[in-house]
Amino acid sequence: MGLLGRVHQATPLEHIADSVLPIVEAGQAVFVANDYALNDEVWLEPTPGHTPNHVSVHLASNGSHAVITGDMMHSPVQCAELMWVARPILIETWRAPPGGLSGNATARPTY
Repeated sequence: MGLLGRVHQATPLEHIADSVLPIVEAGQAVFVANDYALNDEVWLEPTPGHTPNHVSVHLASNGSHAVITGDMMHSPVQCAELMWVARPILIETWRAPPGGLSGNATARPTY
């Protein structure tokens, strides 16, 4: 079992089990460095943040550039309010407020 399988075994995540592990186990995944370049027009650029080794895909063609990002922000309001950050409420640690929830309120993980 490879590193990804061992990490998943220690901390199982449904999306890893159904979307990532089958590709790795079939030998179809290629692991590359976070500055990997496919060619002069497509390369990865490190975009560090709260996800270790996060990258964006940089595209260049005929003098034009584009960057494909992921996990860049949680809400468009962060463009206007640069200091606002998302804080997850985890089910394992979440506690109802004193007096409980009122009305139709429900508790769920949120960002």
